[in-house]
Amino acid sequence: MESMAGLEVSGDLRDYLRPLRRHLLSIALIGLVFLLAAAVLIKPNPLSFGTQAKVLVGAGIVGNVTLSGQAKLDLITEQNVVTSTVVADPVRTKLGITDPVQRVLAVVTVTNLKDSKILVIGYTDHDPKVAQKGAQAFADQYLAYRTKTLTGELAKRKTELTAQATSLKSQLNAANAVVAQTEPGSAAQNAAVSQRDALQSQVNSANQSLFSLTGATVQPGTVIQPAVLPLKPTNSPRTTRLLYMAAALAAGLVIGAALAFVRDAFDTRIASGDTVRLGIPVLGFITLVRRWRKAPIPQLGAEQTQPPSHRFGGQTRAARDAMVVEDLRAMRADFLFLAQGTDARLILVTSARDGEGKSTIAANLAVGLAALDRSVILISADLWVPSLHETFGLSQTPGLVEATAEDLPLAEVLQNTGVSGLQMVTTRAHRVGQADLLGGLAMHRLLAEARHTADHVIIDGAPLVVADSLTLAGMVDAVVLVVDARTRKHVFNDAIDKLESAGANVMGAVVNRYNPSGS
Repeated sequence: MESMAGLEVSGDLRDYLRPLRRHLLSIALIGLVFLLAAAVLIKPNPLSFGTQAKVLVGAGIVGNVTLSGQAKLDLITEQNVVTSTVVADPVRTKLGITDPVQRVLAVVTVTNLKDSKILVIGYTDHDPKVAQKGAQAFADQYLAYRTKTLTGELAKRKTELTAQATSLKSQLNAANAVVAQTEPGSAAQNAAVSQRDALQSQVNSANQSLFSLTGATVQPGTVIQPAVLPLKPTNSPRTTRLLYMAAALAAGLVIGAALAFVRDAFDTRIASGDTVRLGIPVLGFITLVRRWRKAPIPQLGAEQTQPPSHRFGGQTRAARDAMVVEDLRAMRADFLFLAQGTDARLILVTSARDGEGKSTIAANLAVGLAALDRSVILISADLWVPSLHETFGLSQTPGLVEATAEDLPLAEVLQNTGVSGLQMVTTRAHRVGQADLLGGLAMHRLLAEARHTADHVIIDGAPLVVADSLTLAGMVDAVVLVVDARTRKHVFNDAIDKLESAGANVMGAVVNRYNPSGS
């Protein structure tokens, strides 16, 4: 158990949270990006002011009269009338608004108070005075439209009744003339009298209806609460924007955490953060140093004037060199411990691929062993891209190719490196029959002579993408596999399989270019 943020966290939970800790900076950066994007893209909405006017809807036409098509008051219909273009267009003209009518209606609301005939008409605008004028204008224009509509219906009915009464009177006069012209007491007169009486009744009814209209009144409704000037806005743009930004930050952190887990799940590198995925002993971790190939070989025998530091920011070159030297000393100590237990003297240093730093590691291991007053022979056996002669400033010939091709004794190809106790056999590139050249009797003899000459023989072999090192693997006591920390696990496993198939004794691995900041 370990304490984390004041809580006791189990080992399983620590494993679950490890990707979060390792990618904490990435998660924070993603969250910050989302936050900044929200701050830039989400503009604060302007202030909005809203006010209301209340209208008590009247009964319509009141009196002892029934109009054709007159129905019971429907407040839903009246709400639709308020938000219709017949009301909105005059309001838009009155207020001098140039926006389309639909945009004006978008800021108008109409509701009906429950169990009442009251319509609440609301209007919203960035200017509180415009909001007040808008709500009041819609209320007034609605009542004006309703008054005009009801007055028109009343006038239309009066006109219809007047025309009907005039027509009936004309028909009544004609019926009276027929009665006067027929013989008294005759059947024709009796029929004419009946028709005249019926017309008289209709005339009386029409006159009665006209008389009733004179007492009818129009009641459209009234404004019972005028719109007032709003003093406070109906929205809070700053609060809304902060909520959106907080949501964006939370989304960024969640997405960042998810990406951290996905990245960790699909990260097949042998060394990722504080996790090293190897199935063999690790002889050492060599810290990542920028421009490694251009850096001079660290002198393990020299005293370091500055202690090592794993903080890269503002780090001096001396501090970086000291850190690498400490890593190389640790590698040397582990190597000596394993070599002593197995009496391994002939050591092949190889790598799964080119560019993983095997030649640099081989040279440093040889220098480190020589610093302990051991006699060491360093053999450059990479016949494809030899580089160790450049490291020590030596000639490529005569070297390994001449010794094996011409069966030269070891003494004729050994060169002094300038490092006390360290001699070297260089080589030149040789493209034809490398495996045959390295696997011949001359190579066996050369290695046997080197074993009896020095305490340690370090061989810099070619990468395992070619067969050269597999040929040498069966001739040496042990193999050290140099692997870049960024190498994928399947590449490393393939290299181990090749060495085991060749019957090699894999002593361990050296993880090169390891980034301690991820641990």
